[in-house]
Amino acid sequence: MSDFSLLPLHIDPAASLPIFAQLSQQISWLIASGDLQPGYRLPPIRVVAARIGVHMHTVRLAYSRLAADGLVEMIPGRGTFILPFDLKNLARQGADFSSNTIGVLIPTLNPFYTPYLAGLEEIAHQSGYLLLTVYTHDNPHFMRHYTRQLISKNVDGLIVTSPISDILEQELDSATRPPIVYVDAPQMGDYSILMDNEGAGFRATQHLISHGHQRLALITGPLEWSNIHECYRGFRRAMDEASLQVDESLIVEVSEFTIESGYQAAIKILSRSPRPEAVFAAGDILAVGVLRVCKALGLQVPVDLAIAGFNNIELASLVEPALTTVSSPSYQMGVEAMRMLLRLRNGEHIPRKKIMFDTELVLRQSCGCG
Repeated sequence: MSDFSLLPLHIDPAASLPIFAQLSQQISWLIASGDLQPGYRLPPIRVVAARIGVHMHTVRLAYSRLAADGLVEMIPGRGTFILPFDLKNLARQGADFSSNTIGVLIPTLNPFYTPYLAGLEEIAHQSGYLLLTVYTHDNPHFMRHYTRQLISKNVDGLIVTSPISDILEQELDSATRPPIVYVDAPQMGDYSILMDNEGAGFRATQHLISHGHQRLALITGPLEWSNIHECYRGFRRAMDEASLQVDESLIVEVSEFTIESGYQAAIKILSRSPRPEAVFAAGDILAVGVLRVCKALGLQVPVDLAIAGFNNIELASLVEPALTTVSSPSYQMGVEAMRMLLRLRNGEHIPRKKIMFDTELVLRQSCGCG
């Protein structure tokens, strides 16, 4: 089946990108987005050429490029057909042309990412690049789908912030993909921007213990995620060094970093008997959910329950009582991630392939200080 209406092609004769490359890039986008399925027959070359007002040779060159990249098959006498999609083939598209765009993949628009994106944007703007930001929700399907779309747009590089970043290593050919910098993904190899998650978990937990608390709870994201597991390891190390036993029933994993997730997790831990004396929430947004539960139950913070969070988002200083937390250097991480990516894009030698940022304890009232 061939339907020209499925090819909403638009060309710009004044653009720096050659017309054949514009055509192949737009068709690649439709393939990456799933609009053109395997087996679909592209309209004949003469039909496309006549409809958009270009020479047949230009369309033939675009189809030939798609064929060379393994996205379509040209069968003499029968037509040009879409092949089963392979992300490695798509990554070859447009390698010779700069789009001055950078693809950014983040899980959600969590307040943690606001200063992080500001750091990325500052360096990108200084260097003449535009950011294309998408939210993956830490979902493998979304990770693959949006990566396909970004690469089909010929981005000059990718900055990926996700605990499931290794999906891209499995699907992308290192020889043909654009440069990639990973952020807060300890399991990844070269070119990573990290923060001391284990130190953050240790500092927050150790401080709660210093107030005399012995029965501590932990609200955290999925422990199978490498960055989350590091934070959990810091929590356990602080408990071990204080010779305190960890009650596994007081460790609650949540699937999302939201106030509601923190609220529901707090309901669980506060239903235990005896109740915990303190809780470390591995995300300020989760800690805010804990504060809401305490207010609903008439519990006083920090008298009935001491609380510490992680990230030091703006909201942490505005809630009542103000939240003790561990500050994460999200803005600086964004700045260094973009600088590293642009150096990779320029072919520069990077001696430090992993950059680790420290974290800092910020004392407020929710733990009993102040």
